[in-house]
Amino acid sequence: METGLVREILSWKPASAGACDLAALMTHLTRKVNEPLSETQVRSALRWLSARGLVRIEGNELRLSEPDKPESQLYESLGRHFVARRFLTSLGIAAGTYVFQDTSRGGRAGHGLLSKPDFTLVAVKTGRFERPLEVTTFEVKNRGGASIASVYEVVAHARASHFPYLACPRSRIESAKIDAIRRESERNGIGLILFDIELDGSGGFTTKNVRVDRMAERGSPDMAEVEKHLEGRLTPENCAKLQELGMGA
Repeated sequence: METGLVREILSWKPASAGACDLAALMTHLTRKVNEPLSETQVRSALRWLSARGLVRIEGNELRLSEPDKPESQLYESLGRHFVARRFLTSLGIAAGTYVFQDTSRGGRAGHGLLSKPDFTLVAVKTGRFERPLEVTTFEVKNRGGASIASVYEVVAHARASHFPYLACPRSRIESAKIDAIRRESERNGIGLILFDIELDGSGGFTTKNVRVDRMAERGSPDMAEVEKHLEGRLTPENCAKLQELGMGA
């Protein structure tokens, strides 16, 4: 139901600032579409939007909203995006040169919260005289968890990552917060990935439009810290694969 009526509701500024009266919305929409509208038409559009987490209705008042999901529920969908060929190409990583793993859980004792990026991508670069490895890490935040504090969590990952990234949802309603996160990411040299959460109206969802908003600046982490992270977080199988890639196997 991506109609002009839906678009007008989503662009109605008063609804993004706070709760607004439905009668005022009816008046606004009638003026915008320049034709008579029934309450049934408007409520149908609102139900469609509500099922997708785009409006919240409380009695005769509504406010615009944006869908969110628990962070852990975002991993599977985002993990697929992070190893898609187009996305890897945007990071300068070729097929068959990397290992990728969910590193949000597990690891040995002594590897604390700030050394646990949600995903670790290790690529082996082919040089004329050596095959150095580069670590890219991704910290995922949902809408509720995205903040300036999450930027500093990613800064801590730079101890073991050449290219640390924060991945969080875009926002039209909280654009000032996203702008602040972008500025702080730039100030600290970390990368920023933005994505959309789209509900399907029946309880399911997907992540879409996963894009690098800001490339991470290459850091120079201590190799002892890099090896500690990889040995502490990667599975034995991925460690073996990485070793093979490093030897050119």
